[in-house]
Amino acid sequence: MVSTDVTVSDTNPTSLTVSWTYPSDSEYTGANITCATNYDNTSNCEDKTASKDKSSVSYDGLIPGVEYKFIVTVVSNGQLSTPSSGKSITLGNKYLFVYKILICGSFFRLW
Repeated sequence: MVSTDVTVSDTNPTSLTVSWTYPSDSEYTGANITCATNYDNTSNCEDKTASKDKSSVSYDGLIPGVEYKFIVTVVSNGQLSTPSSGKSITLGNKYLFVYKILICGSFFRLW
């Protein structure tokens, strides 16, 4: 039993949605969603669970420009499926990017 078609969508600088398809050959009771990132601040990248009537979860309060990986495991008859994964990078904050260019560019020109 494998959860399939894990996708990450609706990505913006601070939020995204993780979706998956339940396997058709099992009596599933829900799914476990694990969130991981290499960024030091992972406070809003918590693991979640979904009941069998939900096939997506949303994450808010994420850090712009950071890669997040999601692992979905379906629960069926007390057993866990083979994990499936998806990943996405939250969009960078364009204003922060422009600020860095202006400040850093001016700084380097002074030297």
